[in-house]
Amino acid sequence: MCGISGLINKNKIDTRLGVNLMTDSMLHRGPDNKGTLKLENCDGHFGHNRLSIIELSNHGDQPMRFKHLTITYNGEVYNFNEIKSQLINYGYNFIGNSDTEVILKAFDYWGVNCVEKFIGMFAFSIHDSLKNKIYLFRDRAGVKPLYFSNTESCFIFASEQKAILHIVKSTVNHQSVSDYIHNGYVNNLNTFYSDINEVKQGSFLTYDILSNNISLKSYWSSEDIYLSKNKTEFNNYFEAKTELKTLLESSFNYRMVSDVPVGVFLSSGFDSTLVAAILSKDQDINTFTIGFEDKKYDESEKAKNIAKHLKTNHTEIICSPHDIEEFINDLSLIYDEPFGDTSSLPTLLVNKHASKHVKVVLSADGGDEQFGGYSHYDLNQSIYDHYDLFQKMGPIKKLRKPLLSIIDKINNNNINWLPKIETLKLFGLEKNDFIYHYHVERSHLSFYSNHFLNKDLKPNKNFNIKAKYDQDNWQNLLMLNDYNNYMVNILKKVDRASMFNSIESREPFLDHRIYEFSTKLPFNYKINNNIKKKIIRDLVYDYVPKNLMEQKKVGFGIPITDWFRSHLKDYFIETFNEDSIKKSQFFNSSNVLKFRDNFLKTNNKNYYTNQMIWRLFTINQWENQYRKHIIT
Repeated sequence: MCGISGLINKNKIDTRLGVNLMTDSMLHRGPDNKGTLKLENCDGHFGHNRLSIIELSNHGDQPMRFKHLTITYNGEVYNFNEIKSQLINYGYNFIGNSDTEVILKAFDYWGVNCVEKFIGMFAFSIHDSLKNKIYLFRDRAGVKPLYFSNTESCFIFASEQKAILHIVKSTVNHQSVSDYIHNGYVNNLNTFYSDINEVKQGSFLTYDILSNNISLKSYWSSEDIYLSKNKTEFNNYFEAKTELKTLLESSFNYRMVSDVPVGVFLSSGFDSTLVAAILSKDQDINTFTIGFEDKKYDESEKAKNIAKHLKTNHTEIICSPHDIEEFINDLSLIYDEPFGDTSSLPTLLVNKHASKHVKVVLSADGGDEQFGGYSHYDLNQSIYDHYDLFQKMGPIKKLRKPLLSIIDKINNNNINWLPKIETLKLFGLEKNDFIYHYHVERSHLSFYSNHFLNKDLKPNKNFNIKAKYDQDNWQNLLMLNDYNNYMVNILKKVDRASMFNSIESREPFLDHRIYEFSTKLPFNYKINNNIKKKIIRDLVYDYVPKNLMEQKKVGFGIPITDWFRSHLKDYFIETFNEDSIKKSQFFNSSNVLKFRDNFLKTNNKNYYTNQMIWRLFTINQWENQYRKHIIT
C-alpha cells in the first residue's frame, strides 16, 4: 500500500522537482521509503511513497525498473506467488520477493493482458521506453484510487488529487458540486476539479507521449458480468452456500498474506463477523471496534461479545467529540474534497488506534452491494409493490410542481416532509422512470437540494446503466448501480482514512471472484421474505450463535449533528459562519443561513435535516480551505 505519482513534461516543467513535491505531499501513504526515478527516452519522472507490507528489504523499493519497463505501484496482488512460479517456468529470474517485481515481469511477458491474472487491489503505472507509452491500471472494484490530468504543460497522475494540485492549478467542477449536494457523492469518474479525472475501475489508460493521445480500455466490467448469459445453475441452496464458503475462505486467507501484523475491523454486522469468524478458526487475530457513549449509535458491546465467542484479541475504542476535533478541521484536506458520509470521522479514528497494533487491517465493505444488505432495497420494494396505485393517480402528476412549491413555503426550511415529497414525485411515473428515480434520487434530498444551491447549479441526470429494466431483476439492477457508484465512494473513505494513518486496508468481499459468483445467485438466496443477505447470514450462523447476532444493526453512524448543537457548537458556528456562506459561489446564501439558524435553534433529529446540514457544512469547509490553498 503506497502512494504513486508520475509527471511528463510538455512545456518547461521540472519533472524531478515536480515529482518530489508530489511525493512529499503523500508521505502519509508511504512513510517507509520515498523514491523517484528519471524515465528513459522522455522528459519525465516516476515517484513512489512506500508502506512496506511484503518484502520489507530494499528489493521492494520503487520505482522499479526491468529492461525497458519502469513501474510505480500501489496495492497488493495476492496471488503473486502463483504468477511468479509461472514466470520462473518461462525463464524469468527474481531478485527479491515483492509482488512489484512480479507485476513488472508479468507485463514484460503478457503485456496489458497481465492484469487479467491478478487477484487483488491495485493502481499502478508502467512506462515502456521502447514504445514511449505510459499505462495506468486500476483494480476491478476501484479499491485503490488513481487520478490523472492532461494539460498543455504536462501529463500527470497520482494516488491523491492534492499531489496533482501541487502542479496543476484547477478551477472547480460545478457539476460535481451540484451532484454532491443532491446525492451525497460525486458520480463515478468525476472529481471536484475541472482538470482532474479518475481512471475508471476495471480499466487501463494508455498515454502516447509522442502523439499526446489518451485511450481508455476496460478489462473487467461488473455490468458486462451481470448481463452475461453464462449463469451457473445451482442444484440447491446448500450447494450455493458451500461454494460461496469455499470462495470466501480463499479470498479472506489471500488477504492475510503479509510480512507485518494484520487485524480485522469488527463492527458486529454479519459481513465483518464472517471475516473474523473464518479467519479466527486457524489463527489468532486482532479485532478492532469503535463505539460511542450514545447507545443509539453504539455497537461495541455486541462486537465485544462476538469477539469473546471467537476468542480474538479485541480492542475497543470509544469515540467522543474530543476525538473528532482532531480530524474534523482537516477533513477536506485529508479527502481532497467534501465527503458526504459522516462515518469518515470514526473511520479515521479507528484506523489511528489500529495502527498502534497492526500495519494491515481487513474491512468488510462490499457485502451489502453484492448480497442485498441495504434497507433502501426494502423501501423501494414497498414502493414498487404499490406501483399500480401510483399509476392510477397519474393525473396528479400535473399538480406536483405547485404542490411542492406550496410545501416548500409552508416548511420554511424544515425538511421533515421529504418522504411526502418523494411520494408526490412518484405519481405518474413509468416503470423505467421508477428505476431511474432510484438511481438518480436515492437520497430523498434532490428537491430540497435545489433550494440551497445557486440557481446555475443543476443535478446530473446521467443514467449510465446499459442493462434494461426487467421486472424479475430490478432489485439486482439497484445493487449493480450501488456497486458501480455508491460503493466506489465508500472505498474512497476507506483508502483515505487508512492511508492518512499509514495503515493498509484490505477488502476481502471485493475479490472479483465473489462478485462474479454473486451475479449467478438466484435473487431469493440474497433477499428472502424480507431477510436481507440471507446466504451471508446463514454462513455466519455456522460460526456464531443467532442470539449474538439478533440485535438490530445500527450502522456505522456518528452523532455529529447532535454534537454540532452541543460539544462542537462553537466550532460549527465558527466554520460555517455567515461570511463564508455569503462568499460561497455555490450557495443560495439566504436559504442556507435560514436553514443553519433553524438547525441550531431546534433539537430536530430528522434524518434528512442531519444529512443536508452535513453536506452543506462540508462543501463550505472545502471551499474555504481550497480557496486559500488550491482553487484558482
